[in-house]
Amino acid sequence: MTTSIDYLARICHEVNRAYCAALGDHSQPAWEAAPEWQRESARNGVKFHMENPEAGPEGSHENWLKQKAAEGWSYGPVKDPELKTHPCFVPYNQLPQEQRAKDYIFTAVVWAITNPEKAPAQPETSGANLLGLPVKGYRSQQESNIQLVNENKVAEEKILRTIDSLMDNPEIDKRWLAIARTNIEQGFMALNRSIFKPERITI
Repeated sequence: MTTSIDYLARICHEVNRAYCAALGDHSQPAWEAAPEWQRESARNGVKFHMENPEAGPEGSHENWLKQKAAEGWSYGPVKDPELKTHPCFVPYNQLPQEQRAKDYIFTAVVWAITNPEKAPAQPETSGANLLGLPVKGYRSQQESNIQLVNENKVAEEKILRTIDSLMDNPEIDKRWLAIARTNIEQGFMALNRSIFKPERITI
């Protein structure tokens, strides 16, 4: 399967934005409005995991640190793109648990989309170019759009399973974890709606 770096980076960015919102951080811009340095950071993370499929969350953070150091960033109590300071510019084992979760989620998203053969099988679609959806407001869709949404659903399921696995960790705040789950589900719903573009119906 060939997946573009930007496609993966956008999904990772939007999922992270939803998770940040669950933590009360609404400062993250949408992918289209994100500054180039932020989008390049997501692309770099995607490339790292595609080239190092066995790397885990700690490796993800170490790669992020390496990139930030090369760009002149350093530790600071407040994230400031102009001063290039970031509170997460510390070793992985010094990160707060909610920040470590970001690396778990990022890793899971890339793995899920680049390893579809290891994900649950998706029902086969017919050979027709357009497939109708039995839901009012939804137009007939090209198979390419349906494939994209199916891939997104697999990615979402992988992330939700990662969240499920964190439920057994006594150090995790279960309330925030539940909020993260809701926001991630909403983020993927918005992503899929952006592809299917449902319309208002006449009643």
